[in-house]
Amino acid sequence: MSAYVSALVDAIVARVQESLGSAASVVAFPDAPESYPVVHPQCSVLVQYQGSSYVQAGPLTHKRTAQFDLHILTPALHGSAGAGKYIAEVLASVCGWSPSKGCGRFVPVADGYLTRLSSGLWQHYVRVRTLVPYYGQSTKSEV
Repeated sequence: MSAYVSALVDAIVARVQESLGSAASVVAFPDAPESYPVVHPQCSVLVQYQGSSYVQAGPLTHKRTAQFDLHILTPALHGSAGAGKYIAEVLASVCGWSPSKGCGRFVPVADGYLTRLSSGLWQHYVRVRTLVPYYGQSTKSEV
C-alpha cells in the first residue's frame, strides 16, 4: 500500500474515532484480522483499503477512485449499541467529507451484513469511495 493510501486510511481512522468518541475503538484493518483482539465492549471499527479503479478522462488524464471498507463489529444487532446505529454514525462521519485538497468527498457505495464471528460479534460493513490523485499525478496537498 502506498504512503498516500496509508495516510488516507489514517485520516479515516482519525475522523471516525473523533465522531464516535469513546463509544467505539477505530483502527486500521489489522494484518491478522482473525487474531485481532476486540477490546471495546460496544463497537470496533476496522478501516480497510479495498483498491482503486481508473477511468481515462481525456487523452492524457485519468481519474482514480479509491474504495474503503469500514468493518463494524458489535455484540448487538439492534438497540442503542446495535449495528444499525453504528452503520448510520459511520456513514454520517465520512460521507461528504474530503480528507485533503487532492481528494473528492467520500460517497457511500454500500453497507450490509458480513458474518457472525466465532466470538459472537456481528460484523457489518460500510463501503465508501472518493476520487484521489492517480499514481504519478503530482499533488502538493498532504492528507
